[in-house]
Parts: sequence; C-alpha cells; structure tokens
Amino acid sequence: CYTFADTLSKGIAYDKHDVVLEFFTDAACTNSVAKWAETDGKFTVTYSSTDTGESGMTIEMTADGLKEMNTSKAVYSDASMVNSGYSDCTLRITYAATVNSSADVVYGDNGNPNEVVLTWKRTNTGYFDTLQDCCHVYTYGVDVLKQFSDGKGDLANVHFLLHNDTDGYFVTAELVGGVYYV
Repeated sequence: CYTFADTLSKGIAYDKHDVVLEFFTDAACTNSVAKWAETDGKFTVTYSSTDTGESGMTIEMTADGLKEMNTSKAVYSDASMVNSGYSDCTLRITYAATVNSSADVVYGDNGNPNEVVLTWKRTNTGYFDTLQDCCHVYTYGVDVLKQFSDGKGDLANVHFLLHNDTDGYFVTAELVGGVYYV
C-alpha cells in the first residue's frame, strides 16, 4: 500500500486528470529515473469533496506501480538488496488546481491550507505508517482604479495586461459586472 490523500481548502479545485509522478535519485529533483502519467496504469486517482466544501484527491499505487517501485533495476542493479527499486528516491507529484474567485478563498498572509497524508504499509508488518504535511496556497488581490482626467473616457476600451517576469506568462483579466477577474 502506498497512498497519498491530498485535501485542498474550500475555494480551490483540482483541474483533474493531469497527475504526474516522477522519481529522482536526488532531493533536488534533477536526476529523473521514472515518470508516470495517469494513463500508465501505475496509480489511480479519485476525487471527492467534504461536507465543508474542501476538495479531495487520493492517489493510490496499483499492483504494477508497487512492483516497479520495489523491484526496478533503474537505480540499483541488484533487486534483492535491502535498498532496491526506487528506495531512497525522491517522489515528486505534480498536478494543477484552480483558485476560484469566490468568498471561500482566503486572501492574504493566512493562506489556504493544502494538507496531504502519505500512508504506506510494509510487507513485513500488519501496521500502516503515515506521514502528514500541510502547506498553504497564498493568493492576493490587487485593487486598480482607472480614472479618466476628462471624465469622458469609455471604460469598454480599457484593457489590463498582467505579466509575470519569472516565467513570461501573461494573465488576461475578464470584465464581469464592471470588475475584472482573473
């Protein structure tokens, strides 16, 4: 058993069907030894929601995924070793989520909690081990007021362009009821 249970706070939703698992021989995630997509059959993904409006995603390794994790010779040449398969590798899980423009999203420094629980069972025991972590998704609003000095400007001709210099991404705002939303 090797299962991740991820929970996003209310107001944030998974984009779904885009989960990728990648194994690395180093903690900096620079030397990849395996990369799995949902369609590879190495893991399953299920989505749920809680009574309080949180979104849940559970990633569970299949028998094929567990077999490769435990016996692959991509890292260690002798699969009978104590360290075999992807033992001692770093696993990175990648997925996308959408922060909704709603009253449910917490703006500012308090953030929106994103909790994950890893559960695994060793073959030599009847017990399950768990590891829990929590991070926060931070989102902020920007108030921009465009005024025309002559008071005669046409707001329909006003467009805003937001550019992220880090990755060269342009954000496009949509005008809804006199307010621009991203």
